[in-house]
Amino acid sequence: MICLAERPAPDHDFDPYDWSLGHWFYALVFALSVKRRMHGITVGSSPVGAHDVERSFEKVDQALQAIAEYDRPRYFHILRHVPRIWVGPVPHYARGQWVDQLRLCMLRDDFVGHDAVSVAYLAAIIVHEATHARLARTGIAFDEDVRPRVERLCIKSQIEFARKHPDGGPLIQVFEQNLERRDEWWSDQRLRSVQLRALKNLGLPRGLRWAIGNVTKELS
Repeated sequence: MICLAERPAPDHDFDPYDWSLGHWFYALVFALSVKRRMHGITVGSSPVGAHDVERSFEKVDQALQAIAEYDRPRYFHILRHVPRIWVGPVPHYARGQWVDQLRLCMLRDDFVGHDAVSVAYLAAIIVHEATHARLARTGIAFDEDVRPRVERLCIKSQIEFARKHPDGGPLIQVFEQNLERRDEWWSDQRLRSVQLRALKNLGLPRGLRWAIGNVTKELS
């Protein structure tokens, strides 16, 4: 592992008194994860889920190294704004998710662990979530009325990174198609329904789906 990290910025806004039940839930699963320190970032990998823990560490390290090699400005944004990454069974539609209250980038385990997911693709997802982190630090909210604009800014960051990576060509068209989505794609109603459908597809009982959905709804 090559570590080019600067010292991460202190977590002045890391305030447990401002956490919801969902934030405490993910803080707990992160605390119980196996952890490695790489590129100045604490990376956790859940021992539960559809992935190999050690392979997930290797792949995240490769993704961070790819960003360091091909897009140094975004790499240093990640070092400054993303102190924690977690790989685990995220009960959500997304491949990645930024939780600002926890200063945590969550990556879905079956995405990270899938052999067909390239290092370039994983790196682009981290770039996307790091852009969320950077925008949040500037005071830009993630409320429903501004969410489509925020998401498109993050997608544009992915496209710029993909253009710099030698294996990013096939990803550019995918991300450009994402830019064309209607605003309703990011509405509270749609994100909530997709999250509940993802929980159902896991085969969880209705009562447990309801409980997990309520615990995590603030993180959607």
